[in-house]
Amino acid sequence: MRASQGENEDLVEEIRAQGQEVETLVGGLEGVIADLEGANEAMGDVVEGDEMKREVLEIEEELKGTGRDAKL
Repeated sequence: MRASQGENEDLVEEIRAQGQEVETLVGGLEGVIADLEGANEAMGDVVEGDEMKREVLEIEEELKGTGRDAKL
């Protein structure tokens, strides 16, 4: 039983570490999205059909659906 508890504790730590890694990765993606939005605004009417803006908005919605704020 003690061995199982030790293994469970190890697994919990590993899951927490992975959660922190996911947070870091999502934060990086949010920075990329902000850069894309800025580039899209800077380009103004150069991009016809606002295709880039649509794609950025889709990515933002997908990230919102990741439950990033959920805590372990």
